[in-house]
Amino acid sequence: MKKLIHFLFLLPIFDFSQSYDIDQIEQVFRPRIKCDNRFIMPASFTDTSERFSDFSTSTLVTFPIHTRLDADLKLDLSQLRLKDILRNSVRINASQTLGSIRMLYRQTQLGFDSIPRKNFYGVSLGFSGVKLDRKYRVVFYNLSANISEENKTINSATPRFSAVLGRLHLKGRFKNYFYGTAIVYSDGLPLPIPFFGGTFPINKHFLFNCTLPTSLNFQFRNEATSIFAGVSADGFRTGLRYKNERINLNHMGGQAFLMWRQKIHRTVTTRLECGYYFYSTLNLSERNEVFAIRPGPYVNAGINILFGKNFFERVMERLQ
Repeated sequence: MKKLIHFLFLLPIFDFSQSYDIDQIEQVFRPRIKCDNRFIMPASFTDTSERFSDFSTSTLVTFPIHTRLDADLKLDLSQLRLKDILRNSVRINASQTLGSIRMLYRQTQLGFDSIPRKNFYGVSLGFSGVKLDRKYRVVFYNLSANISEENKTINSATPRFSAVLGRLHLKGRFKNYFYGTAIVYSDGLPLPIPFFGGTFPINKHFLFNCTLPTSLNFQFRNEATSIFAGVSADGFRTGLRYKNERINLNHMGGQAFLMWRQKIHRTVTTRLECGYYFYSTLNLSERNEVFAIRPGPYVNAGINILFGKNFFERVMERLQ
């Protein structure tokens, strides 16, 4: 269970841990600005009359650091099958490294402290990379560091580190799967977590997306509009001053959701998500105190602005 909890804290740091279809793959391998605003509506604690709510706003900026695109043709007739001849004859050295910075502000209403309304600030810095292997699968990785603290604990901030290594198999326009391992280092505890996911077509308009062990959904797709319905788990971890000491505040939740996503331009995508937390808790890890929260709704709105061409478009241009 503790491994799953730490994996939830990793999710906002690395976008490959989310379910996605081909449009989202384009966004991962492309410079972009991503903005999100999320509001967990007030819900009562199960053992007190106090209420919990959370509002967060974040901006992620991804920018290119280095790109290598080399391709040549050297005919290799050592194999008998045409597929093997083509694979061995076309040599592609394609890789890309992107940097990222994410800024976050969070205001949380806590019912169990003398000053219930808390302000938190977070920043994440990292870089991610992709590379085509000899079988034209995509190897991806990510390294990042982040801090998230209450305004009263910034001077004693504790950094956390994460890494992801995986492989993506593209099987068609709307079919792919990926797998790998994520490692989180938080407060002196390194934890590896394997993951698996992908997008699997059901028919012309319906897809099934999953990222195990944290989310699955069904998607309806019609040209520039997509509608998602599914379940997922998420959480956040941040420093908090509580009874004159710094501790870690953890929020964990499981939710059902409905999301509408609209591409309004080749480079601009908006989304609106509404959901319902069927499981929600706050945990003060150093004190082993757990506060259960009654089920309640949330909303999330965001926008993605893309720049330049994605990694795969640039590879195809090189081959022409």
